[in-house]
Amino acid sequence: MSIRSLYAFEVLVLVGSVFVSNQVKALSIESETSVGASSFAQTLRGTGEFGLSEDGDKSKHKADAPVYSWNMGYTFSRVTSTDAATNQKITDQNSEVVGGIGYGGSSGWQTSGGLTYVNSPDENLREVGPQFSIGLTQKFAQEDGFAKRLGARLALSVMDYTQSLPGTATSGRLGRTLSRRGVTNSITQASAEISFTGKPVEWFSARANHIAYGYNRNVNDFLIYLESPQLASSRLASGFASTASGLPRSESGLTITFYFAETWDFALGENYAISAADDSTSWSTKAYLSDEIGDSWVVTLGMRAQQSSNYSDQSALLRISYDF
Repeated sequence: MSIRSLYAFEVLVLVGSVFVSNQVKALSIESETSVGASSFAQTLRGTGEFGLSEDGDKSKHKADAPVYSWNMGYTFSRVTSTDAATNQKITDQNSEVVGGIGYGGSSGWQTSGGLTYVNSPDENLREVGPQFSIGLTQKFAQEDGFAKRLGARLALSVMDYTQSLPGTATSGRLGRTLSRRGVTNSITQASAEISFTGKPVEWFSARANHIAYGYNRNVNDFLIYLESPQLASSRLASGFASTASGLPRSESGLTITFYFAETWDFALGENYAISAADDSTSWSTKAYLSDEIGDSWVVTLGMRAQQSSNYSDQSALLRISYDF
């Protein structure tokens, strides 16, 4: 899927997204590397689209035919944070696998579904859950070859966080005594996201979103058994995560993208989150510059700064994608 789509510069969405055009990307592969002062992440992902061909040309589909899409991705990340009580450094390594499928038609409606699995072995923590979304993109009458676009999307997600607790009394990495509470320590997170996108002119687009989160138990009762203050970050393993720390109560974001010089894009993004544990706030600011090289290659450079009450990091990103 081209990085110049209406949802340009979103870091891997956890469900498949579909955009109806006359070009079908049979397969795209992408490598994304993020390196920060206290973080590292490497992502490999693949996406694809397929639909009914037009006049035997497999690269073009009929204007009124549906388009199907899929995505799969793997991320390895390493994050170093500091325990506030002991001032001790804690390093956690996480692996994340995501996959999704999507469907879209000429009417502008799109639906998608996906599954996320995250393993954090240092904390004996696993996260797994499905996602579902439905959206509508409305194209207006063309003027000078350009059609204005306006879109809305609703996404629902459920994530189960499960930590396998140690024995009745054992010392963790910080030398704390962790008393056993049953067999596992778990919490279920449900979220609902509403987002709006618009492209009023050919050289500019914007996306705004808001996510509300709910939990089936007190967040602090769950977090007390995690030694890493950064590990429970929302979607932490997914490269340029938007939430800086903690399980969030809510999250809001705005991204604006400028298209210039035919193949160049520049985007700025800001995310703001409120922690469900202590109502503290966190910020994340991102900037991306992308260039399409030839018909197949896209190279993106990015910078991000994030800040919260217990975590601060600045990182750089290199993303390279190829369309077959």
